[in-house]
Amino acid sequence: MPFLLRWFSSLKLTVWVLTLLIAVFLLGAVLMPLFPEAHRGMNAAPLFAWWRRSGRAFFPQNGWLPLAIFLMAILTLNTLVCTVRSLRIGPSLFAHITHAGFLLILLAHLVSASTGFRESGIVLPKGHAVSVARLNLKLRLSRIDYVPYPNGMPKDYSAEVVLITKEGSVTRTLAPNAPAFYKGIPIYLKTFGFRPIPYAVCEVADDPGARVALAGSILFLIGALPLLGFRRIGRG
Repeated sequence: MPFLLRWFSSLKLTVWVLTLLIAVFLLGAVLMPLFPEAHRGMNAAPLFAWWRRSGRAFFPQNGWLPLAIFLMAILTLNTLVCTVRSLRIGPSLFAHITHAGFLLILLAHLVSASTGFRESGIVLPKGHAVSVARLNLKLRLSRIDYVPYPNGMPKDYSAEVVLITKEGSVTRTLAPNAPAFYKGIPIYLKTFGFRPIPYAVCEVADDPGARVALAGSILFLIGALPLLGFRRIGRG
C-alpha cells in the first residue's frame, strides 16, 4: 500500500501519463479523418450516450477514445493522491487550489458526458407545434426576422418562438448566441429558411457540468496566478 501511494503521488507518473495522453490525442487526430464513420456524431451528443448508441460498434477504429478516458482517470487519481498527501498551509497551498480546480474541471466533463443530453435538428415549420420530449413541451415558430447583406447573406436574424407547456404558453426570441431558457436548459437557434414555408432549426442541449467547470476554472486561476508571482519573486 505505501508503494502504491508513493507511485500514484509521484511526479514521474504525471509526466508519463501526460506524455501518453498527448500521443493518444495525436493518434485520435490521425484516426478521425481516416475513419469518419467511426466518429460520426461524437460532437452531437453527450460522450457516453454516443458511445453506447453507436461509438462502441466501431471499436477499435475509435479505441483511442476509451484509452484516453482511462489515462485521464489515472491522471485524476494521481492529482488527488498527490494533493491529499502533501496538503499543508503555506505557499504550496496555492498549488493544491490549482489541483482542486483541475479536478473540478474533470468532474464537470464527467457529469456532462454521463448525464447531459442534446437534441439537435428540431425543425419548426411556421405555425406548427413540434414536441420536444426531453423538455416535456412544444415549440411553435411565430415569425423569422431577417436582415440580409447586399449579396443576400444573412447579416442578422432571429426567430420568435412560442413555448407551450401544461401551465400555458410564453413567447421567446431566439438569436445566434442568444438562446431562450426553459427550466435552466437552453434552446438554440441554429439556422432558418423560407422554402417551402418559413422554418427554423433549433437545438436543445443540457450541460449539467457547466457550472462545475466554471467553479473549477476560477479555482485554477486563483491557485495559478500567485504561483506565477512567487516564481517571479524567486527569480528576482
